[in-house]
Amino acid sequence: MKKFTKAFLTNVVKMNEDDVKAVMKYQRLFPELLKDEEGFCVNGRVLWEQLEKPYGGYATWIKQRVLKQGWKKNSDYSSLMKSQKRGVGGTISKEYYFTIEMAKHVAMMENTECGHLVRTYFIKMEKAIKGYQDHEAIRHPEKAGFKEMCKYIKQQYIENNGKSPIGKSIYANNADMINVALLGKTAQQIKDSLDIADTETRENLSIETNRAIYDLQQLNINLILSNIDFSTREKMINDTCRFRYSNLKNNVYKELDIAA
Repeated sequence: MKKFTKAFLTNVVKMNEDDVKAVMKYQRLFPELLKDEEGFCVNGRVLWEQLEKPYGGYATWIKQRVLKQGWKKNSDYSSLMKSQKRGVGGTISKEYYFTIEMAKHVAMMENTECGHLVRTYFIKMEKAIKGYQDHEAIRHPEKAGFKEMCKYIKQQYIENNGKSPIGKSIYANNADMINVALLGKTAQQIKDSLDIADTETRENLSIETNRAIYDLQQLNINLILSNIDFSTREKMINDTCRFRYSNLKNNVYKELDIAA
């Protein structure tokens, strides 16, 4: 299951502060349930401890939540005997390992604060996943559009400068030309404002903002194909943002807590 950032949930999905806190807390407390793995990959004892040790004892919990609930051995869970050394001699314990789906169901059954958190998380995930799908519907063409824009930037550079190497800063300057015109900030400044760790800043911007970026990339491509220089393109894109996207820019300022 996808792990969401606070910025994505706030700016893209438009979750309220309490819902965002619940999702972030779940992702912090239950990293095992975020795995996208097959097989018996969740340690039952670890999950029991994370759920605040319901029934007071692990063996009792296994009996009530696993053995009495109709879960199928070697399909939903597996078990093995494990020896543990404790001073002189040792003990043998029976350990259980769950599939991701079983672990989620078991966690949602618990009448504890953490059990309530798990149930809340999966309710909120319906909204988050819908927001993610809508967001990806514009992000995919936008990413493809950026690659296309870079192709024409390189083509124009070679035509004007011969075959001398093109630095990555040329592409970054064009991207930030759009960022600054639309949002008033470079990619790094937006990243700092959103306090995000990932490198793909635009993943955490709203659908409307990404759609505008896509349109501006297409405009920049058309201007490049007309062999218009960078400074002139910059002025034309700034004018476009001022006349077409002023309302969007004001909304983005609010999202980034920037005073317009």
